Amino acid sequence: MKKRIKIFVVLLNVLFIIVLWFYFTITRYDTILIYPHYLIGLNKPNQYYQKNIAPLLLKHGKEYNIRDVDTSSWQIYQDQESKFKFKYPLEMIYSIENYEPNYGYGLTFFDNQNQTECYLSLESRGFGVGNKFLVKKRQSANFLKEKKENMMYIRSKDNNIYNIGSSIFYDYPYSQGSFTGITFWGNRFDQVLHFWSSGNNCSESLLKGIFATFEFLD
Repeated sequence: MKKRIKIFVVLLNVLFIIVLWFYFTITRYDTILIYPHYLIGLNKPNQYYQKNIAPLLLKHGKEYNIRDVDTSSWQIYQDQESKFKFKYPLEMIYSIENYEPNYGYGLTFFDNQNQTECYLSLESRGFGVGNKFLVKKRQSANFLKEKKENMMYIRSKDNNIYNIGSSIFYDYPYSQGSFTGITFWGNRFDQVLHFWSSGNNCSESLLKGIFATFEFLD
């Protein structure tokens, strides 16, 4: 009888731990994590990304070249507060829009000569940015082997690999409009930036040049 009680108590404790783990992962990471080691290394997001996600992109994805645009004469856009910089064409001017502290802002680039403009959303918080995104990205990446459109990647200036979603750069299966989205991760958890562009107003060469020259400041 005592042996049965001990077994019951052990099983009850195991069940409690499992339920507690599922509750923790769902509330904190918005997914059920079967493997606890998925959480190791989240304090260094770029290393985490390059170790766990980039190899899957290299193995199953398709590279898109962003280094075929000459940016040698471009000027530098630099954000000292969020600690990043990139280049944009010399003939363009920009304006900052929809600035929200601790979230991000929009940048509109104007080309007065050609009468064109490009709007980019730069998000440092919010959807797609944070530890939830990294964990879910790692967990789901293995299931995208046959969905090549979700496994396209670029090589950044520092030779890191990043996933890019785009109907401008690639034959993405959405016909209702053009968009581009990419998240760059730094060596610290507060170094993260998500670029988002929707519509047809941003040229491919401009986006290529921005992504090819992007880097976080020390």
